[in-house]
Amino acid sequence: MWQRTFIMAFFLLPLLLGAQGNILSTYSQGKYSDCLANCKEQLEANPKDSMALYIQGLCLIQAQDYKPALKSLEAAAENNFQPSANVQMQQARCLAQLGKQEEALDLLGKLVKEGFSSYQAFEQEQFDVFSHQEHFQSLKDSVHRRAFPCFYDPYYTHFDFWLGEWDVFVGDIKVGENSITKQEGGCSVLEQYSTARDYVGQSLNFYDPSDGLWKQLWSDNTQGLTKYIETERRPGYLQFISESSSTPANNGTLRMTFTLQEDGSVRQFIEQKQTPESEWQSAFDGRYVKRENKN
Repeated sequence: MWQRTFIMAFFLLPLLLGAQGNILSTYSQGKYSDCLANCKEQLEANPKDSMALYIQGLCLIQAQDYKPALKSLEAAAENNFQPSANVQMQQARCLAQLGKQEEALDLLGKLVKEGFSSYQAFEQEQFDVFSHQEHFQSLKDSVHRRAFPCFYDPYYTHFDFWLGEWDVFVGDIKVGENSITKQEGGCSVLEQYSTARDYVGQSLNFYDPSDGLWKQLWSDNTQGLTKYIETERRPGYLQFISESSSTPANNGTLRMTFTLQEDGSVRQFIEQKQTPESEWQSAFDGRYVKRENKN
């Protein structure tokens, strides 16, 4: 008897997967009406299909039909849809829009307490009703810390004094513009440098926990590639020395220092020497001034 049951299940499995595949496909393509029709068909065949119940709830949320969406999500939870945190988050979206804000906040609080870490989920438009709600903002901040720890770790934030949109000067002459932004959830700093001439370049800067040092990898349109490693760090100050360089004009060793100035500008000072016995020679002495917002 068990053999017959196994054989039937084996042949039915592709059909079941096919039906669920259609549901997932139409949802991912934003074809919510088709998705609802596919969910309805699947649930007529199997009323306890937790995945179909869950996706049906999502489609109904897209249609802003929150009451039946909540009912479908509750049924998905009753039928053990996993991960359960996903169902609870969608339920909170519905509750927020149905005027049951305390219930929604209680559910969100439970999720945060249990380790929920999807910050994007808290950015859903259904939670706009909480935009001035202190408790919701507190929960959101907790999730942000969990999802993006580099934004709060002093090792990773040390170079934040260089962030911004800058005009770059040598003396009184503007030589370029530089955009310095956080990337990878705050775990790295991207530099994008341009000039009025053809010269452009960029660097990726990051704290390396394996040795506790900042690193920079610089590349430019001259086929130059330079790897730097931190030599000194203190508040508002970070110094690197080149480990290797393929830049034709810089065959020796480079030392690069960033210093935050009292007026908020940043000095980038690059020195060079051809041999270990040589004296350091100035190669670039630039001043970064925050670019005026012209909007």
